[in-house]
Amino acid sequence: MAKGVWGIDVSKSSIKVARLEGDTLTHSGVFPYESAGTGEAADIDAQIKDTLTQIKATYKISSEPVIFSLPSHSTFNRLIKLPPVEESKVPEIVKYEAQAQIPFNIDEVIWDYQYVERDYGPGEEREVILFAIKRDIVEQFLNNIVDLKFNTEAVQFAPVALFNFLLRDQEIKGATVALDMGGDNTDLIVIDGTKFWVRNLPITGNDITKALQKAFNIPFEEAEKLKLKAGQSQQAQKIFNAVQPILRDLVNEINRSMGYYKSISKTSKFDQIILLGNSTKTLNFQKFVSQSLQLPAVRVQKLNTIEVGGSVDPGELNEHLATIGTAIGLALQGIEPTTNRINLLPAPYRQKKELKRKQPFVIATAAALYLLVSLAWYKQETELTRLDASQKEADRALTSNKNIKEEFEAAKKVEDVRDAVTPLVGLSFERDLILKIMDELNPNIPNNGDPALKDEQRLWVVDWRFEEKPKPEAVLPGAPQKQPLEGKHFPSGKLLTATLEVVVSNKHNQDQAARAFIIATLLNYNQNSRGPANPTKPCVIKNTKWELMEGASTNFWRVEQESTDLQWPVPKLFAGEKLVEAGDPKLYWRYNVTLEMPVSEEARKAASAPAK
Repeated sequence: MAKGVWGIDVSKSSIKVARLEGDTLTHSGVFPYESAGTGEAADIDAQIKDTLTQIKATYKISSEPVIFSLPSHSTFNRLIKLPPVEESKVPEIVKYEAQAQIPFNIDEVIWDYQYVERDYGPGEEREVILFAIKRDIVEQFLNNIVDLKFNTEAVQFAPVALFNFLLRDQEIKGATVALDMGGDNTDLIVIDGTKFWVRNLPITGNDITKALQKAFNIPFEEAEKLKLKAGQSQQAQKIFNAVQPILRDLVNEINRSMGYYKSISKTSKFDQIILLGNSTKTLNFQKFVSQSLQLPAVRVQKLNTIEVGGSVDPGELNEHLATIGTAIGLALQGIEPTTNRINLLPAPYRQKKELKRKQPFVIATAAALYLLVSLAWYKQETELTRLDASQKEADRALTSNKNIKEEFEAAKKVEDVRDAVTPLVGLSFERDLILKIMDELNPNIPNNGDPALKDEQRLWVVDWRFEEKPKPEAVLPGAPQKQPLEGKHFPSGKLLTATLEVVVSNKHNQDQAARAFIIATLLNYNQNSRGPANPTKPCVIKNTKWELMEGASTNFWRVEQESTDLQWPVPKLFAGEKLVEAGDPKLYWRYNVTLEMPVSEEARKAASAPAK
């Protein structure tokens, strides 16, 4: 663990800095941009780079780890619920959910998730928090400061870092709302134990400043000062009357957010609201919000578990305590295991850092290997000299058989290579077949994150397994013993078996209804019409080099009954069990669904044929 870690909170109006060494805050500061407080547009990238240059020089930051934050309005987060599966299977399910939930192309974002650690009852849905940000936003930020040579350890969301700080240092009483209101950004964070939810609100501190600017007909910069020192003005009532409509709209947004969170969680009430950010210091802000929400409104008054030392000025820290929490939360993530450890640093940056960490070990290992090779070479040279005479005598004895031996060895090598390559060719073909099967089934899996879906319309595929088997044997009419089944359904000696572990709600009152729902959903198959549910997209996969079976009746594997050609593959086997827990409102059926796909011999030959 690093001795000291820097947290740098980057916003559109200023940069906040904090350094932690163990439990001690050794440095802190707030650095506004030159254009901050003027209301004028500026080159934000240039402002960020210039300010970070100033910060690095001021604190002499060199090789110590740095964790940066980005504003929440450029990020996406969502609380999602998963079926009650083993924790080891959660990552695979989250991957599918991320593709459905994130409103961007999955290749265009950097995403991560946090598993909500708490006690779950038997059969209870698991909860995870999904985070994502457009890849170009992170890369643009990192490219802008690359020549400053910070040792960037992680990139985090500002509200997530603030959550880590509040949970670590402040007294959180029950379900809590934290409101962080800056000049150009407002975050609402619901803290519910180790679970949290974030929403970016459309009303910011600049809206209050503009209301004062209009009411008093003064420049933006003067209105900003008036906002923060309204309590000392003789026109306090006029100031409050000017900002009251903005505060009323803000309270409405907070109420909407609290109501939505109650609808997606088991929380029935909130116990307090914590006010952060300089804009919450506006005249009567705390009193108005508390009375409107009927909640105690509190501020961060001091640091409770984090010591203050180093070069930190207590007076300046107290002045900036409402804004420095995010930077402290960033430093906490690098100094100790925090509750949430989301890292949105792009993969190439992580790999580069990992290689840099391993570089000393690699150099030492290479030196040791070089020494070992040198010693082995010296020993080998000595032995070769001693054996040289004996070798020459042996060579003369073997000369007469040399040509025959060379031909034999050449033939043996060709045979060995062929034997080694043949299984690899088949394996490559089977992998391609598996991917095409998954591509065919994946579009039919419902978007389980859609709140409009009813429980009985949801279906989760929690596991895939593939296995190759020999084709079945049966006693054919007139045959004295079992013979392999032939025909277009079994054109080669192999069957590819796909086994899916599927979970559905017990809202399907009968086992047969649940089975029918799985067939209809995964295979687009309507049992009543004995045909594909969507004729334009039957679940049949064909290619010039391979094909699945064109179809078989549901009794095809039972040879004593006559087979019937169908235009869709059908499940071979259902083996289900009901996940039951007395008194639990959420019950599920779990099934193993097995599909058999014969592999054509022509496809195998085409896959193994040499390129022309």
